[in-house]
Amino acid sequence: VTLISYRMLVALASDMTSRPWEMVIVDESHILRTTQRTIDSQQTEAVVGLVSTCEHCVMLSGTPGVCKPFDLFRQVDALVPGLLGDDKFKFARQYCVVQDKLEKGSSCGYLRGCSREWELNLLLTNSVMIRRLKRDVMA
Repeated sequence: VTLISYRMLVALASDMTSRPWEMVIVDESHILRTTQRTIDSQQTEAVVGLVSTCEHCVMLSGTPGVCKPFDLFRQVDALVPGLLGDDKFKFARQYCVVQDKLEKGSSCGYLRGCSREWELNLLLTNSVMIRRLKRDVMA
């Protein structure tokens, strides 16, 4: 068992990904955000790189879902590559409300809210997402 912070994982990414891991548990996974830039944050890239080398992964978060589904793309894609499509910008055009104005360094417009919520919810709950309420777990 190895416990490591996001910051330390960034510093040791090449060492951590060079070892075979049977399982990785990512706590506070909501920290891993998808950005509108070609490459996401160092910690997101480091975790996704580590997850891609392991046999099993569990991502945990007690934080309610984000209001932009775009933020979930890298987490879900790390768990099941290709489930949401092969490109985060195509995913954004399909499931996010996209405004025309481009953000600096972005390949699509500003992202606001969710389109096709029912479809995305169905896809996620049938494949990667389990939601437990505190009252149910603590009973």
